[in-house]
Amino acid sequence: MLKIFFLIGSIFFFSFDYLYNILFWKNYLKIENYKIKKSYKIAIIDLGFDFSDIKFKIHHPYNAFKDNKIIESTKIYDSPNKMKNENHGSKILNIIHYLLPNAIIIPIFINSSKDLPKALNHAIDCKADIISISLSFAGLNDGLPFDAKVALLKCDIPITISAGNAGLCLENFQYGNSLLNLSNEKNNIFIVEAIKIYPFNNWSLCSFTNFSKIYNLIKMPGENISSNFQDIITGNTFSGTSIAAPLAAVKALYLADAEKITIQNALILLQNGKI
Repeated sequence: MLKIFFLIGSIFFFSFDYLYNILFWKNYLKIENYKIKKSYKIAIIDLGFDFSDIKFKIHHPYNAFKDNKIIESTKIYDSPNKMKNENHGSKILNIIHYLLPNAIIIPIFINSSKDLPKALNHAIDCKADIISISLSFAGLNDGLPFDAKVALLKCDIPITISAGNAGLCLENFQYGNSLLNLSNEKNNIFIVEAIKIYPFNNWSLCSFTNFSKIYNLIKMPGENISSNFQDIITGNTFSGTSIAAPLAAVKALYLADAEKITIQNALILLQNGKI
């Protein structure tokens, strides 16, 4: 009997924990009662997209891997696992549109970090207000390629970059050090780690998130994020620093608009713990 009660209690606890994250991550951002009238431009650099559902909000989609051409279709991907990568970017676009209905979204496809300079140049040409990069460029033992570093350092648009999902301290491997060095060298580059939301706005770092023991990183919800009720029912939610990074960009736009400050200063406030 005791085992049955324990089993029922465990199921209830984990179900509550799951549903709480799904239903209240947006409350943590504190954006429900504020409406942005301005149409900010937000560039999303990712591994693949299908934006057929929100194509009226898409601006100059771009494939930085193939011939540097702007895409006319509503799908961009080119990888061995096309469906997975397409779904990855699509969820990010839908969640951004859900939170920022007036935003103009610029999806930019890259196949590897070698494409990053062209991707950033396209975001600059489109006059993006903020850029979010939701992928890890290399393996744990590889740093960022030189051209990618140079491109990031030359770009003056505020950038949020996902910390990665290896559950490791960024200081302990070359790619992590590359990110931290970039963030320290250029004050418009912000690394975002993922947190799990609990009642009363309490939180803890997600078990999968890369993190820093030394530097302040922006902390954003990154577990069981969804933009619609159907995904909640089917369990088709999004977890990872890949969604935490664009959420940081969205929150920065809300904060900048409400406080009448620059987007970069809004990101600095988020880095220092303001929500």
